[in-house]
Amino acid sequence: MRVLVTGASSFSGLWLVRALVASGAAVTAVARGHPRQYDPLRRLRIERVARLATTRFEAAFGSAAFLELIELAEPFDVLCLHHAEVGDFRRSDYDALAAARANTAGIEPVLERLRRRGLRRVVLTGSVFEADEGDGDRPLDAIGAYGLAKTLTAQIVRQAAATAGVELLKVTLPSPFGAFQAGGLADHLLRAWQAGEVPSLRQPARVRDFVPIDLLAAHHAGLALGRIPPVAAGRANPSGHVLSCAAFAERLAAEMQPRLGAACRFAVTGEAVADGEPASRFNTEPLPALFDRAAQARSWDRLALHYRARARGWMEHAA
Repeated sequence: MRVLVTGASSFSGLWLVRALVASGAAVTAVARGHPRQYDPLRRLRIERVARLATTRFEAAFGSAAFLELIELAEPFDVLCLHHAEVGDFRRSDYDALAAARANTAGIEPVLERLRRRGLRRVVLTGSVFEADEGDGDRPLDAIGAYGLAKTLTAQIVRQAAATAGVELLKVTLPSPFGAFQAGGLADHLLRAWQAGEVPSLRQPARVRDFVPIDLLAAHHAGLALGRIPPVAAGRANPSGHVLSCAAFAERLAAEMQPRLGAACRFAVTGEAVADGEPASRFNTEPLPALFDRAAQARSWDRLALHYRARARGWMEHAA
């Protein structure tokens, strides 16, 4: 099966490409920029992708270069829309409408051309921060401008797929963590522990859905290739460890202490700062791999291996 993946330089994009290739798919990955333009971590991710998949740089979704690619390449069975305009989404001037337009630029001609050449399925990566996704505090409003941008993106893609007459599967991601991540609670804790520091939690009571990226990506790839049926038609909401931030930090510390040989302590700061985010938001379909002790152990091992390599100055031998 031939799969075209956008957003391959992202943390989860790298892992999705890895999982698709491991499942036997022939993957073509596209990146908006060129490696020389990327920061070191993103450059490393896309270089890892390029070892696994046919990779086309400077081919933003919907651009002339992207359209040329889909005309000249062998026909694709599946399109994984994994890209998103992220930027500094916490800025007060983050433009959700502009982000949604960037995410979906040229969607109609892209899907029409791919459908004519045999496209069978579009797999859209969604976010639990979107409106009406997952579960938790009600109402399930979009969380921040980024959540709104992803909500609008999903609506536009849904309509475009219906117009083109291709199947759409939306895979909504919660809060993945793992190797090659930049930012997020797990990365914050692990980098501090490797540096011998005691990191602080600013939102210890906040409940989120922490999912190991390697296990999530394997499930995502299975859904994309049609080997795992979604629980509900047209959508999947894979879930990981639904825990408060403090409880997740405790779980992570328990797993990492023997693997890293570090104390893995953390502190809880005083009053949480109100930032407009709900106290609780999570997905609802537990990953089957979470019930496999051996799979979980391998996942924790990979995570520790990556951060040990990163602490040594890193990255070429990281997981």
